[in-house]
Amino acid sequence: SKTNAVLAVVLPDEIGNYNYFLTYDSECNCINYNTAILFEILRENMFNQKKPNTYPCNGQMVYKGEFSYIKCVKWSDFIKDIDKYVEIAMEIKNNCEDYVITKQVN
Repeated sequence: SKTNAVLAVVLPDEIGNYNYFLTYDSECNCINYNTAILFEILRENMFNQKKPNTYPCNGQMVYKGEFSYIKCVKWSDFIKDIDKYVEIAMEIKNNCEDYVITKQVN
């Protein structure tokens, strides 16, 4: 089937926090994603760029750029510039050959 653009808008919890899924790591200047809480199909389509731009920090690999087929954005950022994030998702879709895309799970 045809490949769609996918945008994951992360909603805040009941007190307005996003840290159940997104946490900032000040030492590595990066955001950590708690992909373990996601459905398998979502998890498989994150951190799935074929040739990611990475660098090591504190024993982990830090990813730069659009490293996931599914673009994640906080709700608070999304509502400030919806078109920007839709455009990013469309650009990723238009470069889908750069990603290992999972379309079906068991």
